[in-house]
Amino acid sequence: MTNAAPTADAIAIYQNALDVLSDALITNDFETFADYLHLPHRIVTEEFTAKIQTRTEVQTQFQGFTAALRGLGVDGYTRTARGAEFTSPTQIRGTHACYLTDHGKLVVPEFPGSMVLDLRDGRWGSIQVQHHMRYVAWPEITSVAGQRV
Repeated sequence: MTNAAPTADAIAIYQNALDVLSDALITNDFETFADYLHLPHRIVTEEFTAKIQTRTEVQTQFQGFTAALRGLGVDGYTRTARGAEFTSPTQIRGTHACYLTDHGKLVVPEFPGSMVLDLRDGRWGSIQVQHHMRYVAWPEITSVAGQRV
């Protein structure tokens, strides 16, 4: 039974990060979004992996993703934790379901995602996110520093 509390804590921490990051994307709140990332940060999609190394690159990625969401008519981005676990005292790996909506109706089918959180200087932040979907274009992200890792 000793593993129950850490797993529950991992899920709560993971869900909080999902909520804050998703809300920041929908409300176009770059500062909050950037505060929940640790650099370098990896973005993994079905087509590529990008390594984001600077705050300027985070802003480019943020602007590209929010523009893609707006282009789809998305006004809600909900991510629900499906599982999360501590892989070390300072790292959590989790999986989640993603829902992009417009006035409560799905814009695209539900799709899975995953994220890795690191604890640095007493603060949890995402170091990697993986999107398992093809519904959102990533033109800004793929051009960040011309880098695909």
